Amino acid sequence: MRRYVFLMAAPMLFVIANSASADVMIKSKAAMGQMLGIGGSESETSVYIKGDKNRTETTTSFKSQMFQMSKQDMTSRSTEIIRLDKEVKWQLEDKDKSYREIFLKSLKPSIGDYKGQESSPAMSSPDDEAEDYTWTVTVDISENGEVVNGFKSNKAVVNAIGVNKEDVSDTMFVTLKMWRSEELPNIDEIEDFHKKFSEIAGFDEDVSSMRMEEYSSGFGKEFEESAKKIEQMEGYQVKTEMVVQKSSSGEGGDEESDMSGMMKGLMGVEKGPGEESGSDRITVISITDEIISVDNSKIDDGMFEIPEGYIRKE
Repeated sequence: MRRYVFLMAAPMLFVIANSASADVMIKSKAAMGQMLGIGGSESETSVYIKGDKNRTETTTSFKSQMFQMSKQDMTSRSTEIIRLDKEVKWQLEDKDKSYREIFLKSLKPSIGDYKGQESSPAMSSPDDEAEDYTWTVTVDISENGEVVNGFKSNKAVVNAIGVNKEDVSDTMFVTLKMWRSEELPNIDEIEDFHKKFSEIAGFDEDVSSMRMEEYSSGFGKEFEESAKKIEQMEGYQVKTEMVVQKSSSGEGGDEESDMSGMMKGLMGVEKGPGEESGSDRITVISITDEIISVDNSKIDDGMFEIPEGYIRKE
């Protein structure tokens, strides 16, 4: 389970790190489904960039019949402002008109977890669990200029099969697809900001170059070579798709499959990829993260200030 918590957090570095020296608005969306059969979520994010200032607004909706039956508002909204000139991040709480101030240098312990530094148990790489499996990993890189949401991109596909060393019927299947493009407006400014952000936060390397390792390190050392190949691809990541599945015939597999089916029926979750009738795979989690558009319209300076009347929380 720790592996999947680790992987879910990885795409969020994109939101933390985006800024540039020109006015840019980046719209993106993400979807998470089949979290062990208990439903999923969809989110939309708008990132407003003006020089060394950044504002990120995210709306997330949780999807399942159980949530709907509770008649609770299962939509969350968050707003963050990053000011590199002040070396701070402000997290706004609209409900009680308050905000929290976080110094960028204090982010290193939390983001540093992805690099194998001292970390919390929930975010560390579960090497001991990954070593329970023998992995076969293949990487296919295509440079045919596939167009993704208007961006001409190169594509990398990683397919991995992990077989449990003690129970060969227990098998993990991982498919990771990544698209990178050099056609994003102001891509140079975005990458320059990554370096500046990394310097302020105290990282040894550019945050943007850490992303592939975030996706791969939770699945053992066999993925390291794949990560190195993908990192050689030029451009900025515009889309990511990941599906993690396991066989339903391993030890305890039938019980898990039955439980998963019951939960999905109760919560109104559709079948995941590869779960068609007769399939022997259970989808553990599926994730999609993609940039939808980039706009260069002028952005008002006031969007990067703390709203009037908001009180700081300690």
